Amino acid sequence: MPVPVEPYSEFYLVSNLGRVCSLDRYVSNGSGYRLVRGRVLKLRIAGSHPGFALAVMFSVEQETRQCVVSHLVLEAFVGPRPSPDHLVLYRDHNPANCSLENLAWAPFSEVMARRNLARGKRHGAYTHPESRLRGSRNSNAKLTEDQVRIIKSQLGRVTQRELARRFNVSESLIHLIADGKCWAHVEVETPLARAKRTEVEASDSER
Repeated sequence: MPVPVEPYSEFYLVSNLGRVCSLDRYVSNGSGYRLVRGRVLKLRIAGSHPGFALAVMFSVEQETRQCVVSHLVLEAFVGPRPSPDHLVLYRDHNPANCSLENLAWAPFSEVMARRNLARGKRHGAYTHPESRLRGSRNSNAKLTEDQVRIIKSQLGRVTQRELARRFNVSESLIHLIADGKCWAHVEVETPLARAKRTEVEASDSER
């Protein structure tokens, strides 16, 4: 559902699908006013922006401004950027997909790590995974193996947002852990597997 774009709520709306539209309004034509009908704004590649991003042009009171679509979506449905260090994280690595479910604010280090991971997979940089520093051995790691085990054991019982709050990391990182796209080498024993192991150990001890 479209919501107003602040501080241009009288002129523009943005939807959770990444569509931006203008509202009907009257503009001066020199001799009076004419009605300009609202429309879906045309997307363009953002200029003066690091990397690829989609943008739209806002025109208010004869002033034109470029606005990045992903920023508009997050600011409208999630909230303002938490800090200058935060960037837009595209969950599917596709900056042309500006739907809300594909976006999140994330720290610069996490966004860069995700980009490098995607780039490495595309170009075959991980043909020798044993050469990579995994887990807490990586200087960019936000968690330890023990913390990840706790997180994995709580998935499904505690919301991802609450886990992110408890461990002071972004919700998108918890989402990656849950999907097995991050910290996949850390295994957690399920209650069923633990019960079976205990049963086997007890049987062995009786022999």
